[in-house]
Amino acid sequence: MPFENRWKIEGRLTTLSPLRIGDGGSLHRQGLMRSDQPDIAVDISSAATDCRRRACIPGATLKGVLRSRLEDCGSPPAIIEALCGSADAKQQSARGGKAEFPDALLQAPPPKDSLLPPYWDPQRCTGVAASVSIERRTRTASTNKLFHYEFVPPNTCFELEITAQDLHHPTRGGPESELEALLLALEGFNASPPLRLGAHSGDGWGRMRWQLLDLRRLDRSGAAVWIANGATRQGYEALHPLTPQERAAIQSRVQAQPAGLVEPRQLSITVKLHFGSHFLVNDPSQTGEGEELPSHAPRRDCEGGPLLPAKSFRGALRSQAEKILRTMGHEPEEAAADKIEDITGLDALSLSDRLFGAPGWRAPLQVSDFLACGRCREKEQEFLAIDRFTGGGAAGLKFKAKSFWKPVLRGCLSIDVEKLETIGSLWSLGLLALTLRDLVEGDIALGFGAAKGYGAVEARLIPSGAPWSRLPRAWRDRIGEKDWRQFLAGEIDPEGCGELMIECLDDLEERMRHLKASPNQVRRPSEESS
Repeated sequence: MPFENRWKIEGRLTTLSPLRIGDGGSLHRQGLMRSDQPDIAVDISSAATDCRRRACIPGATLKGVLRSRLEDCGSPPAIIEALCGSADAKQQSARGGKAEFPDALLQAPPPKDSLLPPYWDPQRCTGVAASVSIERRTRTASTNKLFHYEFVPPNTCFELEITAQDLHHPTRGGPESELEALLLALEGFNASPPLRLGAHSGDGWGRMRWQLLDLRRLDRSGAAVWIANGATRQGYEALHPLTPQERAAIQSRVQAQPAGLVEPRQLSITVKLHFGSHFLVNDPSQTGEGEELPSHAPRRDCEGGPLLPAKSFRGALRSQAEKILRTMGHEPEEAAADKIEDITGLDALSLSDRLFGAPGWRAPLQVSDFLACGRCREKEQEFLAIDRFTGGGAAGLKFKAKSFWKPVLRGCLSIDVEKLETIGSLWSLGLLALTLRDLVEGDIALGFGAAKGYGAVEARLIPSGAPWSRLPRAWRDRIGEKDWRQFLAGEIDPEGCGELMIECLDDLEERMRHLKASPNQVRRPSEESS
């Protein structure tokens, strides 16, 4: 094939939330368990890094996400195969794609004035997160199920360079040219719903901001000029930058193209948490022994305010949901260790697993981190363990904890109603309704020290502008469309509407209470959804 053109797309990806892309390996670091045991090495699931041992975004990860976006946008299969290659590489007729996706290299770590994550490694530009599996019956940590993993914090910049050869010329390729399709896929990071990279996307991780910096091209006429000038510039230096007019014309055509995505019927609910006293999610990296450091210190966001991680909130909701199932006589089973391959595997999942996720089944419920609304006051409290035999203080068991006093946190829940309806599992939505009502009534404690009075909270639910057509059918039966529009226009008190939302779930609650069949029975999409 004769040479047509060569393109280079230069841009920047900036993390808006933590990014976790593993490399399948592990590394060992000391001093992560307790400050008085610095010699104990901890296994950490490592993040993907480049030859400089700095965090990076692998090209294979980018290629897979962008290919998925092109498919979701309805791009012609011929264009997708031309850009990314054949989907099945084992076919004899398989071919490689025209676009090349090198690793995106870290350009700049978070600014120096931002709060660095726990166990910051300046060489790798990563922090370390610790997670523990919770025994949901007792709400205590499961034995030997503490694990650590590396992640890239927000406000980290990565340089991205994508090269391609023999793409359709934008002036001749029309609105579905290969170059414009590739640029449209990259704009997916800034779209709604956005592209996300890496793990824990259901907890708000992996959000990125894309910025196009430069667009260069070398065509036949440019190649002839380059040869006539002695071919002094080597490699991609020979590519000429587009004029501002050419670049603006391409970007305008990309922005004029319809996204092609049919947004799922999602219901977004803003949740405001009003804590009645101390609130603390412990950050082990800020604790220690002795008088200098407290025994417990709070997790903080990049601005130093209180942070309730999405994983912690999700875990508390899941624990309460399973408690509700047990009170109704349905014992939730442990999630199967085997990955679910198709819809028939959902038969083995309980209602809580279908709502909160399981191996091979992405949760229809997505949760964001909860951040402070305004400034919060900190307090320090001292504790002394009591010797139950003598009634006096136990020797050597005095400790102190730093916490935030009566903060108000704000986050968001997003429920993919269409996904639940597709598998005929609106029972899970009813279970979520009962769980949220317990949250509103203050029956769920969050964070550390529930037995000490910490974490007592009441919630307020505020719908986040969901259109009438995306509300669950049971909600539409109880809330009039006129009332809903008045609420979105600010003509109804949000607190009153939050109470109305809880009341309108009585239908689903009634179905839950009169459920005679096993809740583990999955209804097929072909069956009528109630």
